[in-house]
Amino acid sequence: MIALVQVVCTALASWYVGSRLVRPRWTLRHVGLQVAVETALGILVFCYALYGASMFGYLTGVPIVGRPLLLAMFAAVILLAGLALPQARSAVVAVLREARQDRALAVGLGGAVAYFVAMGVWCYLPAVGIDAIVYHLEVPKRILQVGFLPPFTDNVLAYYPMNVQMLYMFALEFGGEAAAHLFHLLFGFLGMLAIYGYARTLADRPAAVLATATFLTIPQILIVGHLAYIDLAYTLYVFLALVVTIRYVRERQESEWAAWKWAVLAGLLAGGAWSLKYTGLQLVLLLSLMVLVEHLVSRPPTVPFGLVALGGVGFVMFLPHLARTWWITGWPFFPFEVLPLELTDAVNWSGEQARLAMAWQQQYGAGYERTLGERLSSIYRVFVDAKFDYRFYDGILTPVYLLAPLALLRSRERDLRMIAVFGSVFVFTWALTTTQVRFMLPILPAASALLAVLATGRRGRLAQAAMLVFIGLSLNEAYAEAYLDKDLAYWRGEVTREEYIISRLPPYGGIAEANRVLGPGDRLFLVNGQTWGYYYDMPGDGAMTPFPNGWRADYTFGHFRLEKVLTAAFSPADIVTFFRDMGITHLLVNEFATLEANGLGPAERRKFIDFMRRYAVEIYRNPADQSHSLWKLELDRPVSRPVQ
Repeated sequence: MIALVQVVCTALASWYVGSRLVRPRWTLRHVGLQVAVETALGILVFCYALYGASMFGYLTGVPIVGRPLLLAMFAAVILLAGLALPQARSAVVAVLREARQDRALAVGLGGAVAYFVAMGVWCYLPAVGIDAIVYHLEVPKRILQVGFLPPFTDNVLAYYPMNVQMLYMFALEFGGEAAAHLFHLLFGFLGMLAIYGYARTLADRPAAVLATATFLTIPQILIVGHLAYIDLAYTLYVFLALVVTIRYVRERQESEWAAWKWAVLAGLLAGGAWSLKYTGLQLVLLLSLMVLVEHLVSRPPTVPFGLVALGGVGFVMFLPHLARTWWITGWPFFPFEVLPLELTDAVNWSGEQARLAMAWQQQYGAGYERTLGERLSSIYRVFVDAKFDYRFYDGILTPVYLLAPLALLRSRERDLRMIAVFGSVFVFTWALTTTQVRFMLPILPAASALLAVLATGRRGRLAQAAMLVFIGLSLNEAYAEAYLDKDLAYWRGEVTREEYIISRLPPYGGIAEANRVLGPGDRLFLVNGQTWGYYYDMPGDGAMTPFPNGWRADYTFGHFRLEKVLTAAFSPADIVTFFRDMGITHLLVNEFATLEANGLGPAERRKFIDFMRRYAVEIYRNPADQSHSLWKLELDRPVSRPVQ
């Protein structure tokens, strides 16, 4: 219950703070949009406050982030939530009153309640989202452990922008994983308000309800919406920035200077997106391109000076995350290169390793060596036949979105024209880069608004029927991908937390065993192992990091480092030196990825097996995943023995 209370109070407090910032200056065209913008900006205030405290601790060495500070924040959140409560009560009463008079709104409201109750129940499962346990929850957990935002020596993703993760840190201190999951779902709720609100400015109520439901039931959202990810947050800020930029374009038809304030608000929202992902830069560029294209079409008398505010405010909001990366790694855009400037070696990162990490991530959702034609066809395929496989988009979107462009035939609204420009460049860029399904989500709220236009009135009955059909198919698709039997077994108390995690993530068994077996002074090396840092809790000595994570080498670098040593090794003694210099006492080995055809080369494989026979003793083999094993190194006893 504490998790739900924490999230609801934070949402109300954020709305209260955001309304004080937004309402005196900006009034949007629908109350749903207004509430979404106000709450989204209020959340940013809390995130930046926690980020500032975390960085102050890093710069001064004072562990300022701890229970006293977070208790003070919780108290402030409860106080502000209390101030927002009368306004929230009035809003709920107004919606219920309107729903009594409108069947479409009543059905939509009932569906929304059922949807968020069901998704909320799933939020109480243990953390099994890969991105969450690699860095979305791992980074907050380590902040709580040491009292500030520390350097990470084996997790490249920990140097990405870290705004929403501050909210997850607040969650972990009180409501735990469930609160972190619920915070991500909160962004889905705000997205619902924003999509419905904007769709109502373009279409009738039944069409807006259906379009919003179509977005919420996208299979990928049903699967990740209750995980501690950042995709719904990023999608929300992108959509709000797009809507406000469109408002800026409308206003500047009369006066550029009167429209300036809307460019500032768009910059704040775009900055919110940028503080979550590096691709926020792409967002700012796409919004600027959209404004310039509309300027050429409509030819207002003044230059769009508001773009300076949009880009400048967005960059200022991104700057704290840029500075942190620069201070720790010696390179502000780590692990990305900005030619002709090159990466600098810092911490344990090298230019070679950073390029390796980028090469690996670019394969995610992109397949291998696809032609331009194949990449462009992915724009269609991701909606109809994408697989739940990282090489092929890692999910599927509902095919009904392929109808969205037809809305341009029904209406010549300036809004639709700008959405078309923004969306076309967005999906084209997506196809040429990392074609992963979650990277497509930010454009779908705007596409939902196009669907609402298409489904409006009697002429839209066919589109309404199509949306209803695909909402049903999407629910079925998500159900087919869900682990419902395992989830129910956990809720019924038939399996323990550890057994549930192993049922969803079989390699976790080796991590849990390492946590039990390793002691102070021990250090684990991951040989093609999962870098699920959130679940590594063995009491290592922490010599190479400021927190005792007790392990070295993430999934990419573990193989890279080991293969490099094996290639150069003349004898097992060279490999012994490699592990001894790092203080490694144990190995967690993914034998399939290491020893099979796509793993080590034949010569390197023989050297590694010979080393293991001489210096390693198997102490655990995962019964749920036989390819994962845990070994103890005995580097002072070069005694030949068979592999166990």
